[in-house]
Amino acid sequence: MATKVVFFGGIGTLLETSELQRKAFNDAFVANGLDWHWGREEYRNMLANPGGTQRILDYAKTFSDAGVDETLASRLHSDKTAHFHAAIKGGDLQAREGVNELIEKCLTAGTALGFATTTDELTARGVLDAIGIDVKTFQIITHRDLVEAVKPHPAAYLYCLARLGISSDEAIAIEDSESGLEAATRAGVPCLVTPGVNTLDQDYEGALAVSANLAKAQTSLSLLSELDLADTNAAVSTR
Repeated sequence: MATKVVFFGGIGTLLETSELQRKAFNDAFVANGLDWHWGREEYRNMLANPGGTQRILDYAKTFSDAGVDETLASRLHSDKTAHFHAAIKGGDLQAREGVNELIEKCLTAGTALGFATTTDELTARGVLDAIGIDVKTFQIITHRDLVEAVKPHPAAYLYCLARLGISSDEAIAIEDSESGLEAATRAGVPCLVTPGVNTLDQDYEGALAVSANLAKAQTSLSLLSELDLADTNAAVSTR
């Protein structure tokens, strides 16, 4: 069956964000007087459980006696988000390898693109701005306030499929983490995984393929280069 929609499943599929996020967390801790510092290996292990605020609470409970409650955790996460936005706004950032080429291929073929993320709307749009991708590139963009639950819940994909009026086998998802893969597969959407630098060691059983980046996926795996991309000018709605 022809692929009518290609979904980018999160900000990390478009831009290598993991180390920027880790640094933003550490900056937030310093700004709030905490002597915490998340090293790369430590942070990599934390990424198995999505949700920044919960990650802070889990860390406080397990590794620290700092007495961080939900109110402080929420403030820390808000501060982290502000530091992250400042970093991507002021940085000279490039999309991940192969991203622009795949987007161009889909646009040329008339295949719809979606951005099925459960991050906050400001962050999703900030990443697109940072790498020079117009929001109008995507026929649909989700965010945390639009769906009932964050990944690994399949809500973002189910929302997109319903809004676009397509079945799960008419789409393909691109994800960069185990939780993203789970969200896509629970919605029945075949998923290609391009891990980020801090999600390389996660479990990707059930993925169509796992590749370092989209450029490699399109060449060595021949997965996206041979997609039967459908002209969706009349096939996809936005009900």
